[in-house]
Amino acid sequence: MPSNRRRFLARALAVPCLGAAAQESPPVRTLTAAHPDWLIEPAPYVARVSRNPALHEITLSNGLLRRVFRLAPNAATVALDNLMTGASLLRGVKPEAILTLEGVSVEAGGLTGQPDYAYLLPEWLDAMQADPNAFHCTGCDTIPVKARFPWKQVRYASHKQWPPPGAGLVFHYEAPPGALQGLQLDVHYELYDGIPLLAKWLVLSNTAARPIRLNSFTSEILAVVEEESRVEHEPPPPVSLYIESDYAFGGMDPHGSSHTTFWVPDPQYTTQVNYSRRAPLQLESRPPSKASSPSSWCTTAPSASETPSPAAACTAPSPRGPPRTPS
Repeated sequence: MPSNRRRFLARALAVPCLGAAAQESPPVRTLTAAHPDWLIEPAPYVARVSRNPALHEITLSNGLLRRVFRLAPNAATVALDNLMTGASLLRGVKPEAILTLEGVSVEAGGLTGQPDYAYLLPEWLDAMQADPNAFHCTGCDTIPVKARFPWKQVRYASHKQWPPPGAGLVFHYEAPPGALQGLQLDVHYELYDGIPLLAKWLVLSNTAARPIRLNSFTSEILAVVEEESRVEHEPPPPVSLYIESDYAFGGMDPHGSSHTTFWVPDPQYTTQVNYSRRAPLQLESRPPSKASSPSSWCTTAPSASETPSPAAACTAPSPRGPPRTPS
């Protein structure tokens, strides 16, 4: 049956209990009856969405992990905080996603004009601008957590609730004026109760009168705070985040499967200590390289059982119109 959308699960991001290992740690929150150890008593840590109209911000937090989005002049993550240690994990603003469409790389969201990518000061945000060539955020909605697949629970799993309790956000984006008009992008986030774990995925819809080819995508780009500086040699990547993806195929565990998490140099971080500016401080989550997957796929008329490969896609219009939420 025809379809005009593709759902791309980005990744699940978790914050380790110990936070950053190689940097001076801020004061750790004292365990109390109101703030117990979440591994023993997770009940107090309920995921919520809160808004700050004065700052044009919306926050997704559960008392363990907090992600803050600025909504104007475009949507962008402006804070990612480990609330267990008080550590700020973000040093710069990046796009919320990058799509390669018809061979052209296009960003979704994000802000430009940050003076220095070694750190991010809140007072800089009001002066930062939207990229006119990027997908522009037209709004966001609070949504409940939904089950992505039926779980029969035939084996012992502590009788956990399914879907897991939590809170969700979806940001709606429209393509910039020009050849890509008619494309709509929804970026979904879910934060779960009682665990510092966040999921993110993309839904791309085409309302144009022609197919538009999706060659590749990067579903997460984070400028992460460095934990170690080296002048001559590349330092190891940060250990403050743990990432898994549904696109990590070909193995029984993350180490043996195809890689979807990449720690790469940040070209905007020009004040770093590393002489060659090669410190791997930019986290990118994207499908495996084309060498291990087919070169393209197309969604003009798939059957109900077809599944896209992670290399490229072609989005085509549907007579039913664009659905707003993933199936």
